[in-house]
Amino acid sequence: MSRPLHVLRPALLVLLVLLALPVVSAQGVTDANSAEACEQAEPIISDVGTNAEASPFEEFICTIAAALHIREPLNDSPTDNTSEWVVLGYGTLLLLAVLTWIIVLFARITPRRMLRLKPESKIAEVAGGQTATYALTLTNRRKRRPATIELSVSRPPKGWSASLSVDKELPSGFKELVGEGDALRVFLSARKNLAHKAHIVLAVRPPTGADPEEWAELDVIAVPFHKENPLTKKAKEVRVVTLVREGVAHTAIRDVRHNPEVFRPGDEVTTTVVIGNTGETDNEDVRIKLNVNGEDVDERETDVPAGGEEEVDFHWTAPEGKARVRVALA
Repeated sequence: MSRPLHVLRPALLVLLVLLALPVVSAQGVTDANSAEACEQAEPIISDVGTNAEASPFEEFICTIAAALHIREPLNDSPTDNTSEWVVLGYGTLLLLAVLTWIIVLFARITPRRMLRLKPESKIAEVAGGQTATYALTLTNRRKRRPATIELSVSRPPKGWSASLSVDKELPSGFKELVGEGDALRVFLSARKNLAHKAHIVLAVRPPTGADPEEWAELDVIAVPFHKENPLTKKAKEVRVVTLVREGVAHTAIRDVRHNPEVFRPGDEVTTTVVIGNTGETDNEDVRIKLNVNGEDVDERETDVPAGGEEEVDFHWTAPEGKARVRVALA
C-alpha cells in the first residue's frame, strides 16, 4: 500500500538536499556544458579498476556527474583526485539508497490515522434493568477518500445486553448499511465534504435485579472495511465501563376517583386510588391512608413495580353533613 504524495514530500526534499551536498563538499565548479562535465568524470571511472570497458553502474555515475555539472576538483596532487571522486560518488549513492529504503519502509509500516472514534463519556452508572447510553462520534480523517467502517461491540457478560445504533436525531453525512445490533456498517464521505462524521449510540443494559456491585467492560471497535485486502485494516477501539448501582423508587398518587361521584349521608362509597412508580426499581409495601373529615378511615398496602402503577379501592360510608376526603401515602 503506497502512502499519499503529501506524506512523502518531506522525504523527497531531504533526498534532494543530500544529492546537492557533493557539489559543495567536493569544492567543484559548475559548467553549462554537461558533456564537458561527463568528460571530466571519465578518467575518474577508468581509474577505478582495470582498463576494462566501463560497467553500467560506472556509466550511471558519469550521468549523475553530468546532470549536476560537476567538474573534476582542482587539486594539485594527481594521485588523490581519483580516490576523492570515487569515494564521494559511491558513498553518496549508497547513502541515498539506504535512506530511500528506510523512508519507504517507514511509510508502509506506519498505520494510517484515518479514523477517530471519540466518546462523550466512558463510564456510566445505572440500576439493574435500566439502560446506559454512550454517545460516540466517528470521524473520517482522510481528505479525499471516503471510507466504509465496520462497527462492533464486544460480547457482554451473561444476562447483559449491548447494541449499537446510529443517532437519527443528530445531523450526519452517512448512510447506514446494516441495522441496529451488536455490529453495523456505516459509510463516511471524504473530510473536505461536510458529511464526514457519524454519531453512534451504544446501549448497555444490565439484568433486572443485578447486584449493585456488578459491572461490565465493553469495547467498541471501528475497522475500515477493505474488501480487496482485509490485512490492511487498522482498528480503532474505545472501552466503556458500566456500573450497577442500587435503584431508587419514585412513588406518587396519580389519580383519585369516587363512586358515586355525588353521595348523600349513609351512602356506600368506593374510592379508587391510582399509584404510579417512575423510579428504577420496584417499591414494595407501599401504604396508603384514607381520611374523612380529619379521621383515618382505612389503610392499605400494595407493591408498585418500576415504571408501572397499581389501583387500590377503599370502601366507606358517607357521614352526616359535608364529607372532606383526603388520600395520602403513609
